[in-house]
Amino acid sequence: MQIKSKNSQIASLELALLVIFAIGLLIAVLITSLQRRIPMSPPIKLDFASITASIPSGRQWVSFDRWKYNKLRNNFVLASTIVQRELTVAFAELTYILTPNTLDPVAHLEKGLNPSSIIIDKGQITRDGIDVLWYSVAQESIAGGIYIAAARLPADRILQIKIFAYRDELLAKQAFDAVMKGLSFGTNQPLEDSLNFVTHLKQKKLPLLIQNETGRSLARIYLVNRTEPVDVKIEKQNIFDGFVVERFSFSSDPAAQPFQCKGFFMMDDPHGAAADTSFESDLSFDTFTWRARRTTTKGAVAAITQIERDDQGLLSHTNLYAEPSSATLRPGPLAVPEILLDTIATEFLNYRAETIYLDIIFIDGKVVPVKLSKVTPEDVDADIEDIAFAVKMQYLNRLDNSHTLYFDKNNNIVTKLETAEVTIVGHRSNARDLINAFPKWTEHIKDILR
Repeated sequence: MQIKSKNSQIASLELALLVIFAIGLLIAVLITSLQRRIPMSPPIKLDFASITASIPSGRQWVSFDRWKYNKLRNNFVLASTIVQRELTVAFAELTYILTPNTLDPVAHLEKGLNPSSIIIDKGQITRDGIDVLWYSVAQESIAGGIYIAAARLPADRILQIKIFAYRDELLAKQAFDAVMKGLSFGTNQPLEDSLNFVTHLKQKKLPLLIQNETGRSLARIYLVNRTEPVDVKIEKQNIFDGFVVERFSFSSDPAAQPFQCKGFFMMDDPHGAAADTSFESDLSFDTFTWRARRTTTKGAVAAITQIERDDQGLLSHTNLYAEPSSATLRPGPLAVPEILLDTIATEFLNYRAETIYLDIIFIDGKVVPVKLSKVTPEDVDADIEDIAFAVKMQYLNRLDNSHTLYFDKNNNIVTKLETAEVTIVGHRSNARDLINAFPKWTEHIKDILR
């Protein structure tokens, strides 16, 4: 009996030790799992695109706290990295591409592969009705896990995702799975309103202008003041720093583009500059040529550039002193040339939506998203009694850069204000007052308005 009791105690002890060992093993596994689990940021939203995503954040990961505009690539980026000894050993990057070369996600992914890339696996994940195509890739020259993904979004955008972990395929997969789990595409009424507005502008407003003004010219003239970027109240001036004059015309010549504009800008200061521009387009602005000849106010040529949108929808920017550049940008259905901002803002006053987003094409070839919003009369800060309404255009690449156009009660532009490094105030004027203010430019002004 004594022997049996002793054996029972030994068995109980062994069982207890086994339980302790199992618990310890579970704790070790749990700790290892927690250590491998990737900490993720709270959801970060790109408002005008209705995209929400989370990225690795914490521990060794250093991450953005918002989507950031990349000036060189003209994209919005959300990224997180692990850097050791000044080397990037892991990264997760989401890129919202405004002007993709191709709208096919497969072609986009395969275009980004180099010759040494080997596709290990691929698939498709659907989030909120958007298909995200992905590849798991290996490269001979780089040891590690690589995941790339792409999705075509409304307004002909592309979302691109890249995940990399040096010599750690498991970390790359975990990061990719975590990013995809936190990715969502919300409803986007402002984007729908924006697409409808551009369709309205092209199909109804512009043909109406052509029908009513064939053979006639429409001139816009502004006398300009430049001040420091402070709170500026709109008030009338007597002395001006420069001017803008534009003449829009409509051609019935079948060999020419129907919509045409000649323009001239001059700023008279110690760093004075001037620019002659010419713009020719079809009625939908799907194809156009826009040239600019920039000079100093003393007449020395600074640059001659041209942007051109071909019949394939591709946009090129060329310095005419150099070799022609290839057309690489593909502005989407929200893209409108900056030379039409006044027309756009005027038409927007009567549009049903309070906010829309457009892609503005600039003479330097950049395509920048812009938020248009109506300013109520109570919020109009002006010392001119004629001003009744305003439209604010906020450039999303730089939140300190905006245009505000002020209108009278008949929806005629009175003044416009551009705020950036300096503040430019343009007062709507006429040819007589323009020539009186800048008599030495009389012949040039008459030539533009002729």
